[in-house]
Amino acid sequence: MDIYTEAINDCKRVLDAVEKTFGQGTLDTQADNKLVEIVSHVVELLPELWKQNGCYNEALSAYRNALFSQWNLDNEFCARIQKALAVFLLYSEMEASPPNKTDGSYVPKSNLEEAILLLMIILRNFILGKIKWDPSVMEHLAFTLSTCGQSSILAKQFEELTPGTYHRIDRWIFLALCNCGAGENKSALNLLRMSLHKHERPDDLISLLLAAKICSEDPHLGAEGAGYAQRVINNAQGLDEHLKGVGLRMLGLCQGKQAKVSSSDHERSELQSEALKSLEKAIRLEKNNSDLIFELAIQYAMHRNLTVALSCAKQFFDKTGGSTLKGWRLLALVLSAQKRFAEAEVVTDAALDESAKWEQGPLLRLKAKLKISQLRPMDSIEIYRYLLALVQAQRKSPGPPKQGSQV
Repeated sequence: MDIYTEAINDCKRVLDAVEKTFGQGTLDTQADNKLVEIVSHVVELLPELWKQNGCYNEALSAYRNALFSQWNLDNEFCARIQKALAVFLLYSEMEASPPNKTDGSYVPKSNLEEAILLLMIILRNFILGKIKWDPSVMEHLAFTLSTCGQSSILAKQFEELTPGTYHRIDRWIFLALCNCGAGENKSALNLLRMSLHKHERPDDLISLLLAAKICSEDPHLGAEGAGYAQRVINNAQGLDEHLKGVGLRMLGLCQGKQAKVSSSDHERSELQSEALKSLEKAIRLEKNNSDLIFELAIQYAMHRNLTVALSCAKQFFDKTGGSTLKGWRLLALVLSAQKRFAEAEVVTDAALDESAKWEQGPLLRLKAKLKISQLRPMDSIEIYRYLLALVQAQRKSPGPPKQGSQV
C-alpha cells in the first residue's frame, strides 16, 4: 500500500467516525473546536490525495461531497474547496458528469459552466464580506470568461468588486481590456485615456499599445493613436525589442489611417510614406509576424509598388497555409491591380472551394468585379444573382447574421 492510499484510508476513517457520532455528517456548531478544525482539514485534504493517486473521478466526488454535505465548514475552508474544484474542472482535461442535485436549483451543463459558477460564488462571498480576498480567483475567472468570449460579463464582475480591491488604475486597465474584447472600443479608449493621464501612469506600455490598437481602427483617431505608439517606441528603447516592434507596427497602422482623412494630397502622400517606413522597421524586429506581413503588403499596394506587395501577399499566404480568407483575397486583389485578371480569378475560385458557404460573400463580390474587368458583364450578373440568393437564404437561416451589413 502506497502512502497516498494509506492517507486516503485514514481520512475516510476519520470522516466515517464523525458521521457515526454526529449523524449524516452533520457537525454540531457547539462541538469541540479542535474536532471541527480536524474535520475541515480532512475534508479539504481528501480530494487532493485522490488526485495525487491518479483517481480523478474519486477526487471529483470528494470535492462535491465536501461542498454538498452538512459539515458546517468555515467560510474560508469552503471557499478554498470551491476554488480547488473550479481549478480542477478547468485544467484537469477530464469531462466531469454534472452534479446530482434534486432541490430544483440550476445544474451546470459542463466543466466550464460549473467552474464559472463556483468562481462567481467565491467573488460574491468576498463582496459580502464573508471571506478574505484571493486575487487568483479573479485571474482564473478572467481567463475562463475571456476565452469563451464573455468579456462583458467579466467587466461586470470587475465593476462589482468593492473599492480598493484593485488600484483604480489597474481597474481602469482591466475594464478597458474587457470592453475592448466586447467590442466597446469607445468606452475602452476613455478608460485608457484616464489611466494614461500625466498624473496617473502615462508611460504604461500595455495601456499605450491597447490605446494605439483601438485608434488604429478609426481614421479619425489615427493621429491620437500615432502619439500613443510613438510613446511606446520611446519607452521601449533598449528594454524590449518585441514591444518596440509592436509599437512600430501600431505607428504604421495609425499613420496609414491618418492618410485616409488627410486634407491634401501632399499630406496623404507623406503619411503613407511614413506608414510604410514604420512597418518596414517593424518587420526587421518581427520577421515572422504574419499579420505584419499582411499589413505591409497592403501598404505597398497603396504605394502602387505592386511587385513587392505581391511578394508580401505570397509570403503571408505561405505562412498561414491558405487558412485565412483575407490571405486569398489579398492575393487576388494584388493580381487584379496588376491587371492579371485571369490569375486573380483562379485564386478567387480556389478560395471559394476552400471556404464555407456563408463566408463566400466577399469572394463572390470580388469575382463579379473581375468578370466586369474582363468585359464579361453577363457572367458578373449571374454571380450577383447567386450572391443575392445566398444573402436571402442566410437571412432566413437561424442564428445571428454572418455577413453583417456588407451585403
